[in-house]
Amino acid sequence: MVMKTTQVSSDLSSTDMSSLADSLSFDGAFPITFDLTGSDDLTVSKETSPLAVLNSNPSPSTVSSEAPTVPVPPAATSPVVFPASPSINSSGYSTSPASSLASVPTADPVTSSSASGLASVPTAKEGDSRVNQDNLNQKTGENRQANSPIPVVDRGDFYWADGQPVKLLQRTTQITLTLTDRATRLNDLLAAGQILEGLKLEKNVSQNTYILSSKTATALDIAQIEARLGEIPGVRVAPVYQSPLTNTWLVATNEIIVSLRPGLKAQEVFGNDSRFASYRSLLGTPNQFVVTLQEGLPNLATANALQSDRRFQWASPNFYQQRERFFIPNDPLFGNQWHLNNTGQVGGTPDADVDAPEAWDVNAGGSSNVVVAVIDDGMQLNHPDLQLFINTGEIAGNGIDDDGNGWIDDVNGWDFTSGGIGDNNPGPSVPDDAHATAVAGVAAGRGNNTLGVTGMAYNSRLLPVRIFLGGSATSDANIASAIYYAAGRTASGTGTWRAGDILNNSWGGGGFSSAISSAFTWASTSGRDGKGAISYIATGNGFGAPVSFPANLSSTIPGVIAVGASTNLDQLASYSNVGPQVDFVAPSGGPTYGGTANIVTTDRTGADGYNSTSDYTTTGADGFSGTSSATPLAAGIGALILAQDPSLTAAQVRGLMRNTTDLIGPVAYDNKGFNTQYGYGRVNANTAIRGVGIAEIQVLQDRTNIADNTGSFSFAAGVGQTQTQTFRVRNQGTKDLTLGAISLGGGSGFSLASSFTDTTLSVGESTTFSVNFSPTTTGTFSNTISFTNNDADESTFNFTLNGTGLNSKSFSNTSPITIPSSGSSTPYPSTINVSGLSGNIDSLKVTLTNLSHTWPDDIDVLLVGPTGTKALLMSDVGGSSDVSNVTLTFDPTATSFLPDEGLITSGSYKATDFETGDIFNAPAPGGPYGTDFSVFNGINPNGTWSLYVVDDVGGDAGTIAGGWSLNIGTAGATKTISIAKTTDGKEAGSVSSVFTLTRTGDLSSALTVNYTLAGTATPGVDYTGTTPNTVTFAALSPTATITLPTIDDLLSDPSETIITKITAPTGYTISGPDNAMATILDNDGNAANNNLVGTSFADALAGVGGNDTISGGVGNDTLDGGLGVDSLTGGSGNDFFRLGEIGPANRDLITGFSVADDTIILANSLDSTLTGPINPGIKGLSFISGHVNGSVLNAAGFFKGAGINGGASGNLSGIYVNTSNGDIWYNDSILVGSYLIANVGAGAAAGMTNLDFVYGV
Repeated sequence: MVMKTTQVSSDLSSTDMSSLADSLSFDGAFPITFDLTGSDDLTVSKETSPLAVLNSNPSPSTVSSEAPTVPVPPAATSPVVFPASPSINSSGYSTSPASSLASVPTADPVTSSSASGLASVPTAKEGDSRVNQDNLNQKTGENRQANSPIPVVDRGDFYWADGQPVKLLQRTTQITLTLTDRATRLNDLLAAGQILEGLKLEKNVSQNTYILSSKTATALDIAQIEARLGEIPGVRVAPVYQSPLTNTWLVATNEIIVSLRPGLKAQEVFGNDSRFASYRSLLGTPNQFVVTLQEGLPNLATANALQSDRRFQWASPNFYQQRERFFIPNDPLFGNQWHLNNTGQVGGTPDADVDAPEAWDVNAGGSSNVVVAVIDDGMQLNHPDLQLFINTGEIAGNGIDDDGNGWIDDVNGWDFTSGGIGDNNPGPSVPDDAHATAVAGVAAGRGNNTLGVTGMAYNSRLLPVRIFLGGSATSDANIASAIYYAAGRTASGTGTWRAGDILNNSWGGGGFSSAISSAFTWASTSGRDGKGAISYIATGNGFGAPVSFPANLSSTIPGVIAVGASTNLDQLASYSNVGPQVDFVAPSGGPTYGGTANIVTTDRTGADGYNSTSDYTTTGADGFSGTSSATPLAAGIGALILAQDPSLTAAQVRGLMRNTTDLIGPVAYDNKGFNTQYGYGRVNANTAIRGVGIAEIQVLQDRTNIADNTGSFSFAAGVGQTQTQTFRVRNQGTKDLTLGAISLGGGSGFSLASSFTDTTLSVGESTTFSVNFSPTTTGTFSNTISFTNNDADESTFNFTLNGTGLNSKSFSNTSPITIPSSGSSTPYPSTINVSGLSGNIDSLKVTLTNLSHTWPDDIDVLLVGPTGTKALLMSDVGGSSDVSNVTLTFDPTATSFLPDEGLITSGSYKATDFETGDIFNAPAPGGPYGTDFSVFNGINPNGTWSLYVVDDVGGDAGTIAGGWSLNIGTAGATKTISIAKTTDGKEAGSVSSVFTLTRTGDLSSALTVNYTLAGTATPGVDYTGTTPNTVTFAALSPTATITLPTIDDLLSDPSETIITKITAPTGYTISGPDNAMATILDNDGNAANNNLVGTSFADALAGVGGNDTISGGVGNDTLDGGLGVDSLTGGSGNDFFRLGEIGPANRDLITGFSVADDTIILANSLDSTLTGPINPGIKGLSFISGHVNGSVLNAAGFFKGAGINGGASGNLSGIYVNTSNGDIWYNDSILVGSYLIANVGAGAAAGMTNLDFVYGV
């Protein structure tokens, strides 16, 4: 989920300050007493936060462990003279001669204020603000673009991580305050002369470290405050650093993490160095240590000096960083777990899911032997729908490390946030600790237990590993230890123990850390008995920003998997980060982010968590989504795979999941099957699990899956031209796939351009081959292609090649297009008029001639056809590398994409877009915009074509000096027509039967199609037929519908069918069957006693008369009991209970009523049962028989309480709920009558509100 970072402030203008004399405990460490009443004390401005707001209270732990801290004797030898850090001028950095330490200059000039010496970070080149006000916040992730909201200055700070220098800036209006002496009190600081005046406590970073900030202080003010605080015993001050890549903060402690080279002993290295006060092992490693510096030593400079000391493999500060749990709150929706099985509920796209039920047919829920470690905040350990890992090597509560892993009594995991090296209670301790519980339910919530939700690997066990206390992450060293722990490395770093097979990390952000990188490397290579624990890490919710740390380690560590998010519409979630490190995406929420639904999962029980009224999140505002939800879904699939074959390595599981994806989204994938937004596609659990233990072949052309024997692929090229198409073969199994020689049939026009680059494909591997089509005449061509392989089902793979020789013609506009430094081009748009072509488009190429620009990443180019069809040509490509007079041809058959970064050269490319959220001003059509050129196929090419060019960030300009051109190939349109059933009819609720007709070919004019009706249903009795039996396509429309309204015959009879058969119009052929069948579901009863059971879809069930039993089952159902004493059970979903009759003889019994999800409809038949006008007291509206108001009741029309039985004479009109027995009454004060309607049970009645009732038909 995206957890947006919020600066805490409080309006104290109405607070009685004289009453504020408190003693504040920071994380239980020690009290700080302060008095806000004295005139010489802390000045609290309107924006100053009360310090108590940021205090954290970790849960008391019964058992804690402590890594031994070794003090360095005061009589240590003289300090070692460190060698200077190596010069790195070749990398764009310089060496500071003053300090002998390498300093990192800014990549771009920094503008400074002459008065204060403050600097703001420019986003690009000198004098270039790089901000386009029309497009603010639409794109993120470009280093040059995101101006920091907090003033910063570049003082040459940097540190080393993973062998590379990492640049840092300093925030000029914030400082870090660390209280190093438990005797220090806030009043001691105030006694120094109001030195904290005007500052507010921004964040409680750790038990004794805080960020203080001011919006008004100058750099001089901050410097004076730092100097004065530094003179006070027990107080340490330091800068607040900022990453220029992410604009996130870093706080350096007085600790450094180092990795000793083999053969060196810690005591010999650290014990003889006066700069070190103490050292301790980084738990989980044998050679990494956290050293504490003597007071006054600079952290960064010392760490950088140690980096160049040959005794150390690496050295990095032990930062606290702005790492986040990736959560996004969303708008209200309804639905259930569509991410597992999407049937189109809540407006989704059917099958935009991971095919979980199909996967469970192979392996039902995985195995309890597979452990999923959730590295997160505090997980609720006693949630009834979560199955926890139990460390059988430990005896609970005996205070002994029974299994010898270095952590005492870690029966259910470990908390790395509670001081020292933590304790054995990884459960929640603050209300904000809800993230891990929700994540756990997505990955491995208990399934098939008649309770709550179902996790992907619902038989797996969960290992809680806590690194967040509410919204704050622990230090880099503690996070690294947590990863080692989760992956099964002992605290000493010399052994292993039974821990996690899968590591879920729904968090990230901040800067690089060598300690964290090393931990994930060990997990990948040595976890799970050397097969590698698999680390699934969220890419982040930066709305198109680059993949965050540590997910970006996927490019270097084979067991790290970077997971992005897609929606229930099979589109990329707009918050999902993008880049070359993305492995794949998994379904997640939500509304306003490219989808229509959120994720339902486990939540903390009781009032805490996301949903205060339930033990589960909802699909509404209390739902769960973000890459935080996508990641555990992928992790659950990984657990399912390991249950099927535990011998697979981490790299093999990653390769299998990459190669068994569905290629979704309006984007093109390269010849390796990769796209920077979607990675290798959306994960598919069914395809992955079925590939375990076999070799499984798949042949693709871009995103099109080509079936064996029955598959075909079509080419189109102009006479005398050659079109080359590249096909990709990927192994979707875990056994090696071997490929034989490729052979072509005897047809003309086709030739083999290239054969397989590899004939033995291991798990996760793919290869390609290419075919040329070179027509010599217009018309159609056909051939076959085949090759052998060792897939048991498809030993010889063959498919058909179809080709069309086209009449092709080029059209151009050579007038130059001027691209401004920001905004729309001139002209806008540039147009080309096409005329004289017959047939419809079968191929299209677009060429931009002599493009020049000093920052091509700014350019967005959109092509719009005569009918309004649109596609992006290029967006956010090439980075900052200048281009001069390059000519680019955009051809869907090209084999390459434009680069994300680096020099763009002339050539043919697929349309390329590296970020979402492009905006084109009117008259351009609105977004979203895709890069798929196939949208132009089949349309009439004649008319005006428009090219819209914009520069979306200021500071750089360019031209397309030679204008642009179109090459259009046309063929006689293939005119086909087909029919399919869209909706089955239902008697209850009168749901119509609907058929959809689809046509291809010329869409320019209307088209009428004749059809006949047959089947067991009778027109005029079971449904309303049509006269005449014709349906008409509107001009330009590819679809038409036949709607046959259902007639409710009030008979309890079998379901009946309607068969609609079409006749092909002149010049058309029927594609597929010429008929389709719909079923009218008899889902209502009659006057007898009926038992009606719904399906898994949204049902409308009506009992009519008699004493009926109606069960809705799964789905959002409407249940209508009709006359009689009926029993209505809605099941899961958002259900509606329609109550239309009154009195004891017609009282309906509603079981399982959910206050959170279900609604009672007071139908118009309710008031028609009464005589005369109904009292206008309810909501103050007058309505008579047959006239009802469709609004929710207000409080004046709803009453509840113990012992209410309809309301005595003279009471207000309204709905009365008896909380003692669950009876629901309607009381009418004018007619002086109380009417019994229904019973929901006492439990549900107690929680009911007016929102549970609506007027309606």
